[in-house]
Amino acid sequence: KVGHVDAFKIAATYAQAGEVDHAFEWLEKAVDQGSLELVYLRIRPEFDPLRGDPRYGTLLQRLGLSNP
Repeated sequence: KVGHVDAFKIAATYAQAGEVDHAFEWLEKAVDQGSLELVYLRIRPEFDPLRGDPRYGTLLQRLGLSNP
């Protein structure tokens, strides 16, 4: 039986593995899916490898999660 896996969780797996480009691809899919998990993007340590990438800040801004 095939179940649904939240794209955010797949992105977290890629981020932990250092696969930054794939992580961002799956984060975009998470946005498209409307994943509620995205609210944790700033605090989840799995995403530490992404924090220095300019795409990370841009994504946080799009989600309304960046600091004012």
